[in-house]
Amino acid sequence: MTGALEHLRGLLTAAVIDTAKYRDTQRQDRIGLDVSDIYDAAEEVKIVAHPTAYRQTLVARFYLEDDSSFAEKATMRLNGEQHECKVILKPGSYRVVVDGEDTKPASDVFAVVGPEGT
Repeated sequence: MTGALEHLRGLLTAAVIDTAKYRDTQRQDRIGLDVSDIYDAAEEVKIVAHPTAYRQTLVARFYLEDDSSFAEKATMRLNGEQHECKVILKPGSYRVVVDGEDTKPASDVFAVVGPEGT
């Protein structure tokens, strides 16, 4: 019995797992977004981004959610430790994608409603 336990201990302690195979090899910082669910078409849509590391420039791209067509692009301005942009969009459902150099893109969805609630 001792031989079997010794053999099992050897198997368990000798196993080497290469964790690098399971990790993202390229370091990419992340971005957190502050996006409201609904905006009024008469007002600006304000997007705030919080990158995990300093970034000189972040870009926000807006796509119509219905058909994924491109709607607008805005360079986000640095304001303290966060980046901000404001755009005017027509009523509809949108997806915003924010990214920058060496960052993992972040996205969120929201709606812009008109005077009739469309």
